[in-house]
Amino acid sequence: MIHKLEAHMALLVDIPWYVLLITLLIGAISTLLIQRGIREAVKRIRNKAPLIKVYWQFVIVFGIVCIVSYVIVLNVSSEDSVGTSLSVLNSALTIIFAVFVGYYAFMQVAESRVRKNAEKALHLIRANNYERAAIILDE
Repeated sequence: MIHKLEAHMALLVDIPWYVLLITLLIGAISTLLIQRGIREAVKRIRNKAPLIKVYWQFVIVFGIVCIVSYVIVLNVSSEDSVGTSLSVLNSALTIIFAVFVGYYAFMQVAESRVRKNAEKALHLIRANNYERAAIILDE
């Protein structure tokens, strides 16, 4: 029995400290998520910013497209042109992703502006300033 314990301790000592730290962090995060409720967290994120949900849907699909594209390039290209093909693919995917990130950033700013204008208009309506509220809502 003691020999088994010593063998397990020796195995534990051979594991790098950062692997143990990562395991501890994953355990702590998963415990917190289970305690707080994964569904509650997802609902909160979904209600706060619907644009974030669309963004992550794009990121997941784009990630899958990237993986498939790299596999195709690695399988189709000759050994001499693999480096060049990967460079071209990398540049194209980077540009596509940058365009979509810029688009979603712009949409987030526009959504924020619309939300602020709606709040201002609601405040003006409560103050019986209907003309000014109509001007803000038209913006």
